Amino acid sequence: MSFNKRFITKDSLLLAASSGLDYLINYVTKPDALIIESDGVSQKVCDILSSNLNKKEIKLKLKEIGFYEFE
Repeated sequence: MSFNKRFITKDSLLLAASSGLDYLINYVTKPDALIIESDGVSQKVCDILSSNLNKKEIKLKLKEIGFYEFE
């Protein structure tokens, strides 16, 4: 078993979001460690996705911060 880390940027999050909310959630929550770009938005998105909110609440919070609007 290996240690998985992921570099998180706003662009990488937007790309993951284009594949759907489930993919975005897994993109952020599955690695063992995240290295998050200090652009503000990336940290907020990761905080929202790591919280114990349901998918409807996650969509609303992401829309509130102006990140991405899921259908």
